[in-house]
Amino acid sequence: MAKYPAKGAKVYFGASNPPTQLIGQLGDSEFDTGDRDGLIDGTTHDTNGTRQKLDNGLKQPAKITGEIFYDPNDTNHDNLRGKHETYATGYAKIVLPNSSSSSWTFPARIAQFTVGLPVGDKMAAKLLVEGMDASAFVQ
Repeated sequence: MAKYPAKGAKVYFGASNPPTQLIGQLGDSEFDTGDRDGLIDGTTHDTNGTRQKLDNGLKQPAKITGEIFYDPNDTNHDNLRGKHETYATGYAKIVLPNSSSSSWTFPARIAQFTVGLPVGDKMAAKLLVEGMDASAFVQ
């Protein structure tokens, strides 16, 4: 099977922090550091008068979406499938190439693991690694 890794990006998932299990044969993927919700109106009415205040909105958890060139005989791919089926939580880490601040680690789970069943093309699995809270920390 041909291997086409994402251009230098590495994604890990495992029970420990930082995780050490590399998600091998990662194809086209995206890393979303977490959307920000709209501002929260924190207007107050006190003895000093009415004061309008807008607080930052909530931050959504980070997530990684993409596909892996799936090999049913690959132990790491089988482990990811198993973590999805057992609702296991752990940590995800993404490392981008050529940057001093290119690594994020966050508590996560495998929220989607969908295996395509092509007739004449590569076998791929769609993967969603979903953050459990908005504490994606840069390393």
